Amino acid sequence: MAVDMTKLNPEQEKMVKKIIDSGKNIGAPDIVIQAAIFIANAESNFDPNQNINLYSSAKGMFQYIENTWETSWNNYIKNNTLDPLTRLSASNARFIPDAQIAIMYQDLIHWYSGYPQGMLARNYMPGGNLYDQTQKLENNGIDIKNNFINYAYFRHNTNVD
Repeated sequence: MAVDMTKLNPEQEKMVKKIIDSGKNIGAPDIVIQAAIFIANAESNFDPNQNINLYSSAKGMFQYIENTWETSWNNYIKNNTLDPLTRLSASNARFIPDAQIAIMYQDLIHWYSGYPQGMLARNYMPGGNLYDQTQKLENNGIDIKNNFINYAYFRHNTNVD
C-alpha cells in the first residue's frame, strides 16, 4: 500500500528527491517524473530493497520481475554506453537505486513517446490487444486513456510493449 506523500520518512524523502533529480537530469517531462514517483510509491513505498512477495521474482523500488529486469538492463547498457552504471551486471545493478530509477525512466519515456501520438488508441480500442483489460479498468473508474500516470502504472504491470 502506498505511503501518504505528506508523511515520508527521511529515507523515502531521499528516494523521492533522487527520482526527481534523475528525471530532471535527463530532461523528462514533469508528468513522466510524477509517474515514476507514483509507481515507486505504489510498488514499494520508495524502498529500493523491497522484496514483498516471496513467491515472485519482483524486487526493488519498482518491483521488476527478474526476466523483465534483465532484458531492460541489457537494453539500457546498449543505449547508454557512457554511463558508469553499465559496468554492472544485471544482477548487481538490480539492487542499486540509481540503476532502478534509470530503468524506470527508460520505460516511462518509451511509453510516453507514443502516448499522445495514438499508440495508446491502437492497443486499447476494440480489437486491440488490451481492449478487455482497458474496459475492466474503466468500469472500475481508472482512466488510462486520458491519464498518463494511470497508463504508465498499467503498462508497468502488464507484459505488453
